[in-house]
Amino acid sequence: MSSNVGVVYNKTPFVCYFCNKEIHGETELGHTAVCGSVLVPCMNKCGVYTPRSELANHNTKCPNIRKTSNPLSFQLQQLDPVLKDSNGTLSSRNNMVSEVRSLQNRCSVLEQYLSKLSTFNKNKTFIDSKELERLILQSKHLEEWKDIVNLKLENVKQQLIQQELSKSEAQENWKSYVNIF
Repeated sequence: MSSNVGVVYNKTPFVCYFCNKEIHGETELGHTAVCGSVLVPCMNKCGVYTPRSELANHNTKCPNIRKTSNPLSFQLQQLDPVLKDSNGTLSSRNNMVSEVRSLQNRCSVLEQYLSKLSTFNKNKTFIDSKELERLILQSKHLEEWKDIVNLKLENVKQQLIQQELSKSEAQENWKSYVNIF
């Protein structure tokens, strides 16, 4: 049986209640375990709740730190810079992970957009080529029609010239016939 039984992974992004950042690819429980903005109680029992990232700073100023003679508190004071540094590193790492996920999401959106744009361009090129073929065919038909009209116009001109010649010849014949009488 899997060791992940009962663990729910949130695939949808959520906004962290504490740091107010949009979190992708993490569970809310996992993020709140490392979020530097989560309020945690003071270990010295002074009653103050501070953000996890500022806990080390609070421990240096806590009023109860001097009252306890616990040897662990002395060790905590010595570890305070280390903890502060590790909290900063962890917070920095989480911020980087969030940024990487955000960039991955942006890349995914851009890839989808580019795919759609490529499909659109292919379709437009296809449509443009079909439109060009249609225009070329239409131009060819117009050119053929123009040639036919020009040929018929030439025939009509030739017929008019023939009629004029026939008319002139008929008039000459008429004049010569009338002069004879």
